[in-house]
Amino acid sequence: MGRGLGLAITLLLAACLPPVPATRCATDDDCATRNTCLDGYCQESVATSASSTGGVVPSSSASSAAASSSSVNSLAAAAAALVTNAVNSALNASSSSSGATTSAAVGTSSSSSGVTSTGGLTSSSSSSTGAASSLSSTSVGTGNSSSSSGAFGVSSSSSSGVVASSSSGASSSSSNVGASSSSSSSGGTGVGVSCETYCNTVMTRCTGPEAQFPDEGSCNIHCQVMASSSNTFPPSGNTASCRHYWASYNQCAQAGPSGGGVCEDVDGQGACEHYCDMALTWCGGATTLFNSRAECLAECANLLFQGGPLDQTRDSISCRSNHLVMAQADSFLCSGAAPVSDVCYDTPERVVAGCGGEAYASRAGDVVVERTGMDLLPRCLKVRVGSTVTVPSSEVHPTMGTQEGGNPFYTPGAPPFEPWSGVFSLEGVYTVYCGAHGDFDGAGEAMAIWVVPEDTP
Repeated sequence: MGRGLGLAITLLLAACLPPVPATRCATDDDCATRNTCLDGYCQESVATSASSTGGVVPSSSASSAAASSSSVNSLAAAAAALVTNAVNSALNASSSSSGATTSAAVGTSSSSSGVTSTGGLTSSSSSSTGAASSLSSTSVGTGNSSSSSGAFGVSSSSSSGVVASSSSGASSSSSNVGASSSSSSSGGTGVGVSCETYCNTVMTRCTGPEAQFPDEGSCNIHCQVMASSSNTFPPSGNTASCRHYWASYNQCAQAGPSGGGVCEDVDGQGACEHYCDMALTWCGGATTLFNSRAECLAECANLLFQGGPLDQTRDSISCRSNHLVMAQADSFLCSGAAPVSDVCYDTPERVVAGCGGEAYASRAGDVVVERTGMDLLPRCLKVRVGSTVTVPSSEVHPTMGTQEGGNPFYTPGAPPFEPWSGVFSLEGVYTVYCGAHGDFDGAGEAMAIWVVPEDTP
């Protein structure tokens, strides 16, 4: 290609150069050998001219100029033909080696849908005007190139060289001049999914003991408070797209309302994040459960059980979230989703200080009990095994515990007249009371402490 193009350029230059001017003369002696002086200019002799031109003899400088002009035109035409052939050869060679589908034509354009991929160059469409061409969604390199559509309609192309990729719904273009490339895309960077798509997938993939919702309608209400898209791939965060992604791989815990410890904004708070989003969305106005998301998250952190995704009655986060599905249609039901719920509760082995299951306030971690007047608060307290509880005590209000095994506040003598602490290492229901104003059976100034095991699914 290089030699052909070089020859064409040489011929062009030769054709474009002006002819050498004729030598003026007075006699034949002023001219070179075999030339004669005619009309003041040295020209070929008649015999020589006749033999070289087929008997046509220029008679003046004008005829010489005409012959020169004809020669120039012939050279230009030949050179133009060589240039055209060289350019076409170069384009054909480039298309053959890269595998791209391109088209170039003056004043015309062409385009194609679909993807042609060979070697390191991938092209989904090409167009040209004049000698310029455009490639969309291209990657240039020496590695393999691929295009795929995943659960969210995401398409991507990659190679070991320079890569440009686009997602569905977005347009992208890429240009390459020499070794440089640039790309641009419109549309969001997030990966989004509709509630219809999410629920259809999770209801199909997660069934039986892996079911995350009782029915598709319930799933749709849960989904309405989820953010649709994620700015990462694979998707992450407390979003429907993250849950849908994991549902596509039959990872049902991650696909459910709690996010399974994966689809969450803050580690370990996925179940509470979803519960609070529902509570703040469906329970407002006169039925407001929380004044802010921060308040809700703090209260939810005290709930001791996440529970199973289909819980309807347990003292769990999941039960409260599921109850909010009903509150979406009737806000009067919001109270059943409160931290102290008359719907979502467990029943203790015995009733102490008038505390049934629905009356217990859960607290995570260590707890400091308060005294207000003649009351110990909270009167019905639920904690996990291993929690430390501190109770107020004074000479006027000496606090002690009953003799049940494992009650750290039991003392055979007088209790300390200052706040004191105890660690509950065994499960059970314990009574703590004021020795002066309460009774060991839970009457008067008394409280119940229900110690439960660690969280279970």
